[in-house]
Amino acid sequence: MAASYQFDDFEFDAASRLLMRGGTPQELGARAFDLLAYLLACRDRVVPRSELMDKVWPDLVVADNNLTVQVFALRQLLGTHAIKNVPRRGYQFALPVLHAVKPIAPPSAPSAVEPPQFTLQVHALGAGVDLSLPGKPSIAVLPFLNLSGDVQQDYFADGMCEDITTELSRFQALFVIARNSAFSYKGRAVDVRTVARELGVRYVVEGSVRRANNRVRVTVQLIDAVSGTHLWAEKYDRVLLDMFDLQEEVTQSIVGAVAPQIHAAEQNKARRVRPGNLGAHDLAMRANADSLDALRRNDSTLWQQALGEARQALAMDPQNVLALTVVAELMARFVGTPQFDETSLSDHWKEGVAAARQAIDLDPSAGAAHHWMGLLLAFGGFYDDGRAMARRGLELNPNDALAYSNLAYVELWANCPQVAMALQAQALRLSPRDPSRYAFFACCSLAYFQLKDYAQALKLAKLAVSEAPHSPAAHVALTVAAVYAEAFDLVATSFAFLQTHSPGYVRLVSSGNTTFGNADSRQRAVLGLQIAARFVTAQREKPSSARTDDVHVIESD
Repeated sequence: MAASYQFDDFEFDAASRLLMRGGTPQELGARAFDLLAYLLACRDRVVPRSELMDKVWPDLVVADNNLTVQVFALRQLLGTHAIKNVPRRGYQFALPVLHAVKPIAPPSAPSAVEPPQFTLQVHALGAGVDLSLPGKPSIAVLPFLNLSGDVQQDYFADGMCEDITTELSRFQALFVIARNSAFSYKGRAVDVRTVARELGVRYVVEGSVRRANNRVRVTVQLIDAVSGTHLWAEKYDRVLLDMFDLQEEVTQSIVGAVAPQIHAAEQNKARRVRPGNLGAHDLAMRANADSLDALRRNDSTLWQQALGEARQALAMDPQNVLALTVVAELMARFVGTPQFDETSLSDHWKEGVAAARQAIDLDPSAGAAHHWMGLLLAFGGFYDDGRAMARRGLELNPNDALAYSNLAYVELWANCPQVAMALQAQALRLSPRDPSRYAFFACCSLAYFQLKDYAQALKLAKLAVSEAPHSPAAHVALTVAAVYAEAFDLVATSFAFLQTHSPGYVRLVSSGNTTFGNADSRQRAVLGLQIAARFVTAQREKPSSARTDDVHVIESD
């Protein structure tokens, strides 16, 4: 009989693969569960890393970092002292254990959870309703003005602003609005009080960058956006080679003005690995700026341009973490919605995983590389490993809206639609004006689709398409929701768009190649597109007689 154990307020049963806490089942990935089972069985000794790798990943060649990720996940759940790391030897389970003879009774099936509040929140954010202030210091870094007289230097000012936002986001004591929402104000003259209402923040950072030859001047000011009071201002004149020191100096000054209670040790977390080559960093920033536009516009030329810029940066500096992360992002977005050429999916997936892995190896604190890796792993069907990696990315940067959104997609594909919606709600709160909101809404639409609430799925899909009318992913969500909600007027227009602009994606999904890990959801999605295809074909062949009431969707329980 498989062993069962009790420790602290946990109960562990290997036979039923359950970990309970106070009678409530705990969510734990398959690899983490196997690791915990082996550590419990060998709790009287230190288990070498090599032995754990052999037992948890039998017959698989995986990076050593996978073990570190799973240990981290267990410590997050069980407590930091549950698993002891013995340097140069291995790991040992460190909590007192009682051997339980009676197996744990499996919990009764949970009742369906209806999340109407989330729907209201999504609709309110979509309508631009003013947001209340969060319970901790909140800040938005607005786009810096480019005063260089050269529009080609916009990316430099944008990169400066983005780096400050990223560094601020590492501090859990701050609520930081995502870069994408803040950048919706670019090129507009706005009152900071309006910004405060629309983004739900108290503090706003404004600034400008003037770059000439090898010198740069940066001016920054911190404003209490609720009262309009200027709290702090500074001007920096530096040689361009000192740019990264300057960014760290500005970031720490802002944090010191906004949240003086943050300890100096936390400020040190803002220091990051410097790119080895400034020219490569410039190219990586350009690629990062182009990648999102490419996917929103369904523009293969712009996508190839972003990829070319990232690869050029890596040719100049193979250890440029930002460029590697951009490659991983581009490949994840491509694999998730192969708009351009579905024949190279496997190669793109492999290149994305390799780039993310290298970025993580070079900088273990690179949160974005972790959550893009998580998404790529989920696209490859490795849901547990993808979830662990995406969660690590969120832990590294807890104010990153994209980290919440990517983890939400992983949870969606792993058949946890309610978890996915909760994560997307937080992503929307952190970035209420994000140009990627269409992806947030599309994820929520598919989550309602999993729950068979087709009316709500249709509402969210409509929002996704209204935000990004050229996005195939948004139209797939709308098509399948409209089929099951029997809104065949929308089926005709949305599926016609897919056939025209993304026929390869239609072929893939219609043939069963979807990322849904749940067989029922996968079959319903495939059937939905097949019904849409038949309906559109019937309309074209028999325009005078084809009627929407000729088509019915039949589901089995």
